Amino acid sequence: MKRRLVIIGMKRLLVLGFVIVFALGTGGLALAGDNPLKIDSKKTALLVIDVAKDMMDEGRAFHKAGTWKYVKKHNTIENIARAMDLCDKKGILVVRIWIEFRPSYEGLPNRGFMGPTMRQKGPFFIEHTEGAEPAKGLEVRPGQVEVIKRRFNSFYGTELESLLRVRDIDTLLITGVTCSKCVNCTIVGAVDRDYNIIALRDAMAGYTDEECEIMFTKVWPGYRVKVVTVDEALGR
Repeated sequence: MKRRLVIIGMKRLLVLGFVIVFALGTGGLALAGDNPLKIDSKKTALLVIDVAKDMMDEGRAFHKAGTWKYVKKHNTIENIARAMDLCDKKGILVVRIWIEFRPSYEGLPNRGFMGPTMRQKGPFFIEHTEGAEPAKGLEVRPGQVEVIKRRFNSFYGTELESLLRVRDIDTLLITGVTCSKCVNCTIVGAVDRDYNIIALRDAMAGYTDEECEIMFTKVWPGYRVKVVTVDEALGR
């Protein structure tokens, strides 16, 4: 029995040795960000979805929903800011998308989901209010394009598609909040429009870890979405 264990142990050491030799011979063991995805910067855009104070900040409208806890735990703001920095360096278009509503939710019918829910649980995301402003650290930068939407899907009733088409964009890097609602609806909208989609999992937030993990591992891969980190997509 002891001899068998020794032989198994030696085999494992040999395998490990081959792995190390191969890694050293090919330039060393790769770390996250050493080999980012091959992205054509001229045909790619970064979408930053709904990172407003009402959603991201502790004590704001969505305090009870707990998004701010996820944001703090996973350094979401810092990671989105880093994604924007890297896109600026690479010449990748950055599109800032905001969900905003008129006071009293004028224009939203009192049926279905959106109108009744906003009126019952609001007010939040009201245009020209502090809560609709960008979260601290994610202020709009010169050269970034802004799109205002009234629904979860960033393509619905907006100029987003035409802005992307005129620039011949075919690949979207997705960041923002929340994983299961506005981000997911935008991803589905992008799927319907035949974009290549890359979801930056560490530059997103949701209500719980479990909710986001389902999107990352179950839902989005089924749409052929690449789910990676900022480093894996854009390097360091």
